[in-house]
Amino acid sequence: MTKEEITKKIISKINNKIGDPTGQISLDSTFESVGFDSLDSIEIIVDAEDEFNIRIPDNRLTMFPTVGVLVDYVHTTLKGRSKNRNLFN
Repeated sequence: MTKEEITKKIISKINNKIGDPTGQISLDSTFESVGFDSLDSIEIIVDAEDEFNIRIPDNRLTMFPTVGVLVDYVHTTLKGRSKNRNLFN
């Protein structure tokens, strides 16, 4: 999955949660700037885990200050998982 596809899915989930179809969310947006409290942020991260079938360790749940950092983490995780699969094929 490309970084752009991951970005679109995560931003779409955020837009749905805040009810903002205008697309004002960017990779530089902080979760706080879109009106999320800490629980909302964790819900989006858990949604990302479900959507992309990845596991984000609990100690990392608060380490995503912006949408872009979350996108980068998901992309890197998926890329690493894909690379590991290729090693065993």
